[in-house]
Amino acid sequence: MLKSNLILFLLISVVNVNAQKIVPGTTFTQFSLKSKNDTIDFVVADTDLTVKKPVFLFVQGSLPIPLFVEFPGQGVFPMALGNFDMQNLKQHFHVVTISMPKIPVLVTRDHVNDGYMYITDSTYKNSIPDSYLKADYLENYVDRANKVLSFLRKQKWVDNSRLVVAGHSQGSRIVAELAATNPKITHAGLFGFSPLGRVHEQVWLNYKEFIKGNSSWEDYEAKQNQQLEFQKQIVADKGEDIGMIPWKSFTGIGFERLARIKTPLYIAYGTEDKCAFVSELIPFYFVTAGKTNYEMKRYNGLEHNYFPVAGGKVDYENGKWPEVMNAFVEWSLK
Repeated sequence: MLKSNLILFLLISVVNVNAQKIVPGTTFTQFSLKSKNDTIDFVVADTDLTVKKPVFLFVQGSLPIPLFVEFPGQGVFPMALGNFDMQNLKQHFHVVTISMPKIPVLVTRDHVNDGYMYITDSTYKNSIPDSYLKADYLENYVDRANKVLSFLRKQKWVDNSRLVVAGHSQGSRIVAELAATNPKITHAGLFGFSPLGRVHEQVWLNYKEFIKGNSSWEDYEAKQNQQLEFQKQIVADKGEDIGMIPWKSFTGIGFERLARIKTPLYIAYGTEDKCAFVSELIPFYFVTAGKTNYEMKRYNGLEHNYFPVAGGKVDYENGKWPEVMNAFVEWSLK
């Protein structure tokens, strides 16, 4: 299905490109690609697009989080790119990120819940739009990213000699598919990545908690049986439940297919990430497949979002995203 969608993308051009504009309260330039069934909003982290540089596309993780949130009395905060050393990234690249499907680029604080997910009703914290839920599947994200990259390749201010794509968590799954199918990508970064599907991850996590002594045999067996029943529901669903869409779509790229990707890969993870053990297996598949153009970066004591963990507690005051991403940037420039 993914390959057919990519072929279809090559045959159908974007109908209209809105005039670029500055996102209010920021130094980001917004573009909108309009087609019959979708509007793809994305931003470039600059207001001066006269300097020719390669593109660095960052693909954010899951959840309908807007690119920007305006906080009362504090201004506008970039949610997707706010943790990085933007000065370093912008020195080398035009930094780009794409809005989640059917989610506004900029919203006020009252239109996100406590998890910063976009909501249509400020009085109801779970009022996530159905239009987003229906669009929340892997093939759609890959198709939207390819359309943005195709548009950018045609711009005079883009240097096409290098195309770097990076993603975190769910975004890393999207980037893996992009690297597997788009030969224009020269470097791909996978952060907080797992080649397994969501249900498979949970099965492993249940087992991990059991062997650590955090759950009884009875609880463990009940949880694993519950996951098996859920997998049966996913397979049996015929499209009636929109909540099943991402579960059916994000099934994992698999170790063997990941090893066949020709694009150079950079895979970074913290040892306290819930799926760090899965990442530890990746190099063994790469050796078997003869893949040598990759870098594995293990960060001791960091969790999924690269915050330090000590004594079982996460230190949210000393996040390491800037140094983690800067190390990838340095690798991509070699």
